Amino acid sequence: MPELAEIKIMSDYINKVCSNEDFTSISFSESASNRGLRIVQPSDLQIFSITAESRGKELILSLIQGGHPFMKIRCSMGMSGHWNLSNIDNRPKHTHLLFNTISQKSLCLVDTRRFAKWKVIY
Repeated sequence: MPELAEIKIMSDYINKVCSNEDFTSISFSESASNRGLRIVQPSDLQIFSITAESRGKELILSLIQGGHPFMKIRCSMGMSGHWNLSNIDNRPKHTHLLFNTISQKSLCLVDTRRFAKWKVIY
């Protein structure tokens, strides 16, 4: 299970790679949908940005549209979860939560053991 320092490193990584990216959609793996880990994407969702902060052993993602956060997602990394920004065509295996960008990239939550969880908090 990722510890405090590892979660901080993950949030720094997300903030660094997402600083110049514009995101368009959220998607999931089929196994995440089967476990009830879907997020209802707002119908008026257009382009948004993502920032991250570490809070203990959890990572808080803030989805920002028009300068204001419209959704926060609390992520628990499970045993081996981590984040990766990759091309849409070359996503890592065991990707369960994806944030897709305009530039054909995806911010991916990768978890081989499938213990990672996420929940929308407002």
